[in-house]
Amino acid sequence: MKYYSQHGQDQYLHKTLFPNRRDGFFIEFGALDGLLDSNTLFFEQQLGWSGILIEPNPDAFALLKRHRPACQLENIAISDENGMLPFIKIAGNFYGWSGLECNLEPQHRQRIEQYIQPQEIHRIMVEVHDLYWLVDKYGLTHVDLISIDTEGTEERIMRAFPWQRLTVSVFCIENNFDNYNISDLMANHGYIKTARIGTDDIFVHRSLMPSGR
Repeated sequence: MKYYSQHGQDQYLHKTLFPNRRDGFFIEFGALDGLLDSNTLFFEQQLGWSGILIEPNPDAFALLKRHRPACQLENIAISDENGMLPFIKIAGNFYGWSGLECNLEPQHRQRIEQYIQPQEIHRIMVEVHDLYWLVDKYGLTHVDLISIDTEGTEERIMRAFPWQRLTVSVFCIENNFDNYNISDLMANHGYIKTARIGTDDIFVHRSLMPSGR
């Protein structure tokens, strides 16, 4: 079997949490081109899952449409509001560092300044929606796996999460700079952190844990 995640996240999710789960449903925020470091491609290819892929970078989204045509695709950013917002689009090998300007963490801005040439940095406007919009559009009630890699928007997404309307079995949330607020928030909503893989934290709802904690 071929896995695609950057640090083996999909392999852990498959072998530990979803060993026999076929025809599941995922949402991936920050899907890039759908292939590079994808946390969901394995599940689509090997286990027949379907899902929604969200990518605000128009260059990456053009590739995403070619690579993952069977999924529902959205060329938007997810945050805690609706409208149009400035987006820092990075060209070249580090295009995965692109993100909403208002949410870029100081440490992330610093590494952009250190490693990215000015001519590779572009400021564009992108469409932004909250998760209530997504839930309404697709009639969502349950998702098996949500993967969030949005270069700084992760906490804002989770603080505005529609907990009363959408149940989720497992979250895979990028946490580049050890933001403990995310872990506290997830614990308050019944999730247990089962692993940290690379820069991603894995949270499983306690109802799915063997002990039923």
